[in-house]
Amino acid sequence: MVALAKWRGVCAALMLVLAPALAGAQDYPDKDETVRIIVPFAAGSGTDTFARVMASELQEPMGVPFTVENRPGFVGITGTQQGATASPDGYTLVLTSGAQLSLPKWLYKNVPYDSVEDFEHITKLGEIGFVVLVNPDVPAETLPEFLSYAKANPGKLRYGYGSTSAQLGAVMLNSMAGIDALGVPYQGQPPALTDLIAGRLHYMVADVLVASPFIASGDLRALAATTKGRLGLLPDLPTVAELALPEYEYSSWVGLAAPGGTPKSIVERLNAESVKVLTRPDVRSRLQEMGMDAAPNSPEEQTEYVRVTQERMGNVIKGAGIQPQ
Repeated sequence: MVALAKWRGVCAALMLVLAPALAGAQDYPDKDETVRIIVPFAAGSGTDTFARVMASELQEPMGVPFTVENRPGFVGITGTQQGATASPDGYTLVLTSGAQLSLPKWLYKNVPYDSVEDFEHITKLGEIGFVVLVNPDVPAETLPEFLSYAKANPGKLRYGYGSTSAQLGAVMLNSMAGIDALGVPYQGQPPALTDLIAGRLHYMVADVLVASPFIASGDLRALAATTKGRLGLLPDLPTVAELALPEYEYSSWVGLAAPGGTPKSIVERLNAESVKVLTRPDVRSRLQEMGMDAAPNSPEEQTEYVRVTQERMGNVIKGAGIQPQ
């Protein structure tokens, strides 16, 4: 009886500690609060577009405003850290991607967060394709011509990147094709594209959504898609594998996460509503028109996906002989 009384006392004390968190989860979302989604890249990127679609579509079913905050810096790592360390109450979320979670561990020595343990992964949103771009002044009309030109000018060409995803896409191309070029980091893909148009860069790998307006205007020349199959947004553009490098295939994933420690009930609510949005035919069609494919999953599946993808990309990066900076 004494042991039982002590156990009851422990349970009562534990409930006092947990009560505020449980109440917060049950009341989520509070109609007087706004849910913010941190995007660690500049406005106009594929991840930013995904975030704005989700913010717009989640407001009605969740009954509260959703806003997007762009916090670019250090190829996506700065804003991701801010999301990881935010209050775990469901009112700060972060757009995640391979650029922030699959790659930094292998590319940089001091990444300030753990891609698995420091987040509650809500769902995978989808995948984004990339394209190989050159400034129109580069004397190459096709990918094979560009690869020949680049190999004939070792150390003379510059490529830009505004995320680790874009960086790895270019590094893989360089490695597999035998290109020696200088990589230049940017705060996001839009400023890198601006310098590519201005001729301060020679080429880059960029997500198709950001690049497509400049391809259509003729400001940039698209040489190939990096994906396994052709892109829905640019169906006439051949892939790298078709044209030159049969083993080359590259795309990036996008997800939604909350800070580690966010109550499970909040994560499950956000997952349920996100999945409903991403399985709607009109939303899927709209995303496809922008070069993105919706691919929602469960929190458990997304957590494992992040873990497995990080390890797989580590093998790719090590195989390419890339050392952490």
